[in-house]
Amino acid sequence: MIEGSRTRNRSAKTSQERVAGLRRSLRRPRHILTDGRNRSIISQVSGCPFAADPMQLAQPGSPEESRRKINNDPNSHETDRTKDISGNFGAHLRMCGTPLSRSQFKILGRSHMTSGEWIPIITAFSVSLLSAALVAWTRDHHISLVLRRNDLRAVQASHCTPTPRLGGLAVLAGLTAGALLASQDTAHLWSLILASAAPVALAGLAEDLGFRIPPAGRLAAAALSSVVAIATLQIWLTRLDIPGLDLIMVWSIVAIPFSIFSVMGVCNAFNLIDGMNGLSGFTGVATALGLAAVALQAEDPGLVWMALLLVSALVGFLIFNYPQARIFLGDAGAYALGHLLAWVGILSISRIDELTPWAVLLIFFWPVADTLLAIWRRRTAGRPSDEPDRLHFHQLVMRALEILILGRQARRVANPLTTLILLPMIAAPITAGVLLWDHPLAAFAALAAFGTLFIATYMTGMTLAARRGRYLPSLRARIRAANAPWTTARTQEARGELDLEEAGERA
Repeated sequence: MIEGSRTRNRSAKTSQERVAGLRRSLRRPRHILTDGRNRSIISQVSGCPFAADPMQLAQPGSPEESRRKINNDPNSHETDRTKDISGNFGAHLRMCGTPLSRSQFKILGRSHMTSGEWIPIITAFSVSLLSAALVAWTRDHHISLVLRRNDLRAVQASHCTPTPRLGGLAVLAGLTAGALLASQDTAHLWSLILASAAPVALAGLAEDLGFRIPPAGRLAAAALSSVVAIATLQIWLTRLDIPGLDLIMVWSIVAIPFSIFSVMGVCNAFNLIDGMNGLSGFTGVATALGLAAVALQAEDPGLVWMALLLVSALVGFLIFNYPQARIFLGDAGAYALGHLLAWVGILSISRIDELTPWAVLLIFFWPVADTLLAIWRRRTAGRPSDEPDRLHFHQLVMRALEILILGRQARRVANPLTTLILLPMIAAPITAGVLLWDHPLAAFAALAAFGTLFIATYMTGMTLAARRGRYLPSLRARIRAANAPWTTARTQEARGELDLEEAGERA
């Protein structure tokens, strides 16, 4: 009996050692065991029957056939026991249509980024920085494209000198370079997301080059990009954490159009807030960092890598966009940025079961709230929802700085200072989304609170501007009359009318 107990203990110890050894092997940087026993484990984890049967993947000329040849080679040693995790991930993505979830990655023991995955992130920053520098230094060769758009006379213009709008190309160049150097599994998934942004980026680029693409055309391109993303990734929003609606969202005929509409809104939102130096870029950085923080808590290194890649490319661009803008993000960059961030958010919801969509909405709060407010404001005024104006939150802050503190001739200071003032307001809901990422009710309550605060702050600013506008023209006329008695009555009257018009616009 004692001998039998010892035998069972040795057997249990041997089994535990095998499991521990397997998990250590799985945790090797981008390596995983490939024998039939481990394929069975991967099949059980992923739910993909093809992962358990090597013959299903061993088509002539396929990577699996090459790996089988290597495994059958008697001269190979370590290669017959290990391989790149990208092979299993890529095969799973090709055969089953969806990437491994966060919980599946955790079971397989890969819950952190490897040192090699930082190389593409650094490369993305370097390429973005060099591309932005190239756009800025060759300004004289393509500034005519900006002059053809006549940006300085646009009603929503907030800058004083013609500035190239090709900064989005620098960001996309950095993201592409990072994808080329990434490991196979991450590169494949990221390449699908990046390639899906091509239609909306091209439509925005055409607008940046002066080929007047109407807002409806750019939104149609954004919808096309989302269709491409859904077709290639085979993912979309399937839950909203709203009782009743989640029962409807299981139907793809409802969920897919809703996903397309949501991504279109985010694309347009990032374009609308691209009105101050660094505002859209810093908002994109903060949003990506929020998504990365959530993925880090959920132990999904793939999502962390994608978000940090976006951060690095945007930081390279921001060096030439803030505080003084030598280049702008442009429609190509703003629309593409919104598309990429939105799909990283949807991918996060699909891969992280505990992540509530309310937390993701908190992370995207500022651009979405500003866009919804703009649509409501224009509709209630009887104007088309796509008609530009100068009443966005950031424009209200900049004009308040000019009128109350800096003066109208200090726009070069007021513009970047506006972004600096707004950054804490942008970061607050993102921080709440990160902290409440797995608490649906608390995230919803925080979203309602931030929405109420946003509207109340905006309406208070508009009310103060209206009150100041009613009394400002007569006060200025009296001061001018007292200090400049030689000024003719007609000139005073004209100046008073001009001030009244400006006050009306501010209100």
